[in-house]
Amino acid sequence: MRQTSLATYHEIVASGLLSKRRLEVYDVLFHHGPMSANDLIRRIIRDHPYANQTGWNARFSELQRMGAIKEVGTKKDEVSGHECIVWDVTHTLPVKIEKTDKAELKKELVNKIVSLGKAVDDKWKEPLREIYAIANTIYPNAK
Repeated sequence: MRQTSLATYHEIVASGLLSKRRLEVYDVLFHHGPMSANDLIRRIIRDHPYANQTGWNARFSELQRMGAIKEVGTKKDEVSGHECIVWDVTHTLPVKIEKTDKAELKKELVNKIVSLGKAVDDKWKEPLREIYAIANTIYPNAK
């Protein structure tokens, strides 16, 4: 059973609690969900053929962090054959998410890679070194 609220939906739309792109994702999910990100993007592209799908992918994690959507299961994608997360809206209003400092994100990522490197078999150490090197190039000025 879906945990949606028409009143919540109308308040989100009327109040501007979501940015344009977040609202587009939320709106499709509200009216046609639950669905996977791939299904939602295909639906949007069908209606807007020149749309750039990368603009929508990041919105799912943002909306989840805001409490506006949640994972409700998984399904096999009909195109890729991969297992995908199925998303649905919640009945709560979204909360503002704090922007994360890129230097802090980089530090957290590098620390997790180092910790993982200490815990894994030797065969995984070289791939982790490669990931570590990539992480250090993402935000070169972040220490």
